[in-house]
Amino acid sequence: MKAQEAIEKIQHSLHAAYTFAVDRCSEPADVLALKLHCEGAWTILEHLEHIYLASSFLLLTLEKSVAKALKRAQLRDYSKEVGELDALDEISQPRLFEWHPPQHMIPRNSLSAAEIQEKLQDQEQHLLRLLAKVADGQGNLCKVRMSVRDLGHLNVYQWAYFLTQHAKHHVNYIALILQKSNNLEG
Repeated sequence: MKAQEAIEKIQHSLHAAYTFAVDRCSEPADVLALKLHCEGAWTILEHLEHIYLASSFLLLTLEKSVAKALKRAQLRDYSKEVGELDALDEISQPRLFEWHPPQHMIPRNSLSAAEIQEKLQDQEQHLLRLLAKVADGQGNLCKVRMSVRDLGHLNVYQWAYFLTQHAKHHVNYIALILQKSNNLEG
């Protein structure tokens, strides 16, 4: 897959997941408090906060990786072929695998829905700006190890796509919560 094709796929995935998440931040408090009926389940608002917290870390790592890649691109050639992203699609599927987030990514209920909404919008724009910097394939020049599902070393494009698939994972959970809630009401 060429860099521009990968970026377009990442942008599409990012927009879909973040639009859904941002829109959910406007739901009434009783809807944001809904959760699945199982031990340790997060509310919709907690899922939204987790998307923000996890994406903050992922974006910080991505920003450093983009800087390294751009520096390396001044000294060496790079391929415009960036590899495939499809192997990361499974990250978006709820209940496919178990992974416990680090403590700093667990929702603390310290942000309002409006604050989360604003932060998610900022994150979406931040990721788009980072991708624009590596539009030619420079993102191949830096890889970072991803511990989730032992994915190994991901280039900048794969890391960015992982971020979108992680957000989609929680968006899918939110959709499941809403669906189950509607089924109980109907």
